[in-house]
Amino acid sequence: MTTTTTPINPDDLVAITTVIPARIATQYQQSNADLVARLLADATSDTFDLATWDSSTYTAPHTANHRGDEDAWSLPAITTADLKPACWAVDNWTDTGRRLAGAILTHPEGMHSRDIADLVDYTGGIPSAFRAIAGRLRAIDRAPFWFGDVESRGNERGQILSARPESEPYKVVWSIFEARYPELLNS
Repeated sequence: MTTTTTPINPDDLVAITTVIPARIATQYQQSNADLVARLLADATSDTFDLATWDSSTYTAPHTANHRGDEDAWSLPAITTADLKPACWAVDNWTDTGRRLAGAILTHPEGMHSRDIADLVDYTGGIPSAFRAIAGRLRAIDRAPFWFGDVESRGNERGQILSARPESEPYKVVWSIFEARYPELLNS
């Protein structure tokens, strides 16, 4: 018995058929869309120049101000496969949002939110500023890279916010700042 394998071009389209009940077809398509997007991002990541990539070419699954129904930290963590979506999110933060996030990156051991704001000369509302930052991450269905200390809630200096430098989400966001906003890593 002889088998012949015809190699295909890696960029050729291949139809994959799955038979499922109609009642779950929409959810199946939605869940697989994220998976396919991640696989494509992984497959093309070697040609990706983070410093010069035009993030406006990315379309997030939700609007930039997406609030969602769930706790932001219950969303999946940012991974290296999320580099383009995470870059889009960072690029869509305000300058103030990037300064606040940069302060967390450079002080991962944790600081009270008011001290972070003072560090970057921000005088506005702290909760709304971090809600806006987290909203861009929600738009890509990812959790924030920082954590709030529940015990410090209600402190006059605000909640202690920290990050884990050894974690993948921190490393991804750090790499975006390093490539696109290095001046914000000097605080």
